[in-house]
Amino acid sequence: MAKTLAPAPVVDSEGFVTGTTVSRGETAGGTLPDFGEDRGWPFYLVHHHNNWELVEHGGQWEFLPLLRRIPIRPGCIMAEQAKNPKEPTRTGRMRAKLEDDGQATLTDTETYTVSIPSIRGTSYHLKWERYRVYPDGDHDPSFDHDGFNAWRRSLVEEGRIGEPRPKVLNRLRQRLQRRLGRIQKDIHLPKAKQQQAEAEAALEALNASQAKPLSCKAKGE
Repeated sequence: MAKTLAPAPVVDSEGFVTGTTVSRGETAGGTLPDFGEDRGWPFYLVHHHNNWELVEHGGQWEFLPLLRRIPIRPGCIMAEQAKNPKEPTRTGRMRAKLEDDGQATLTDTETYTVSIPSIRGTSYHLKWERYRVYPDGDHDPSFDHDGFNAWRRSLVEEGRIGEPRPKVLNRLRQRLQRRLGRIQKDIHLPKAKQQQAEAEAALEALNASQAKPLSCKAKGE
């Protein structure tokens, strides 16, 4: 099956297309990296209203939406191959299905997706995923967690994703309480004491979040 088209090229402030650096493997007989078959398809990021996590940021605990990748691939969740193979995969029914299931689809893929040449063809990644690629095709991955979290935070601040519902907060509270219970059996270990302190701080922040569920002060503030 033909793949969907790559994301539209990025342009600078003067309207010129921003080029992608040509890797040594493309020009000097080296080997392009292999990122795996699953990276060979563009994707949407989607968020279900029940999926959140507590993250510490600058002495505060905040709720950030958990996001998952959905490949834009014919046959995947009702995505359909266009009649013209040069046209993008049709995703209207896919997005409707995801919405019916309570999931918000972030369709502006140009804000979070980048493409990288690979031995399998074009590969697709989050723009916060970074790779140091070597001439023999090996690569070292890294991830900009701070940048990704800042972007996830902006999704809520801008109203693109709604704030967590009360039942989500209650579920997280129960999860933290169970975690504290499990930690007690190993509390004599230094690592367990650190985990206990972190869980207690997160639980205190969670209990204080009823007034401001998105961002809440941590212990001692």
